[in-house]
Amino acid sequence: MPPSASHQSPSSNLQPLSSNRQPPSAISQQPATIHESPITNHQSPSAIRQPPATSGTLFLMADVQSMFGPAAANYATSKVHANSEELARLVELVAPRPTDRVLDIATGTGNTAFAFAPFVAEVVAYDLTPGMLEQVRIGAAERELTSVRPLLGDACAIPDTVTGFDIVVVRLAPHHFPSIDMFLAGCRRALCLGGKLLVSDTATPDDLHLNRQIDEIETLRDPSHVHNLSYGEWRAGFERHGFKVTHVDERADWAGEHGDRMDFDTWVDRINTPVANRPELRRR
Repeated sequence: MPPSASHQSPSSNLQPLSSNRQPPSAISQQPATIHESPITNHQSPSAIRQPPATSGTLFLMADVQSMFGPAAANYATSKVHANSEELARLVELVAPRPTDRVLDIATGTGNTAFAFAPFVAEVVAYDLTPGMLEQVRIGAAERELTSVRPLLGDACAIPDTVTGFDIVVVRLAPHHFPSIDMFLAGCRRALCLGGKLLVSDTATPDDLHLNRQIDEIETLRDPSHVHNLSYGEWRAGFERHGFKVTHVDERADWAGEHGDRMDFDTWVDRINTPVANRPELRRR
């Protein structure tokens, strides 16, 4: 699991190091990080837009979009992803200001963006899957959240123009990212000086054998799964990108739909797990 991770969900804070300034800080749910990046003029995105051309590469786009596009409505109603107590805890942890701009990376159907929106000036809900961003648009309209702006893009290829944010948040998504280094580099660029990065995701202990088993199980359920980072991997990644961890929160009690153990059928139905994979998943 990441710096502050738990097999269920860790959290930690980091700050980027740079010359002539205090290092940034980060917070992680699974892991979370906060860091500083240069302040630049930035135009707020409106409606669902394509990001400007960038030299970055969109990784695994077909896999992620093919899995999450058809399942978008399922995630809009998922009790795990829309857990109001957990989301309120994250907002409290970051302590946003009314003037803050927030970038919610891999927003999915926007649950985290919606949680932050009442407390900040703007939330950019950034995701690779158009179907997810359509759910964000619908959800924001239903909640009358005019400060939420959907933006289409890859977490591992955040354009240089997506910058000027006080807070960057990612929740329940990094295990899908093919390059944590490109993700962290993009977060650093996106943040203002003194900004905060919050990472909340599933993570694993520093046990290579157990880590492999968990990844095998997750990939059987969802072929777009890449890797649950271990605590050590998250710590190393934060260090490589100059983040200073300011908070780590290890938890193992958030996975269930009803505040208890995860229900198998709900777990596989949400992402439309291939039927052929389900017997082996049950066996494991």
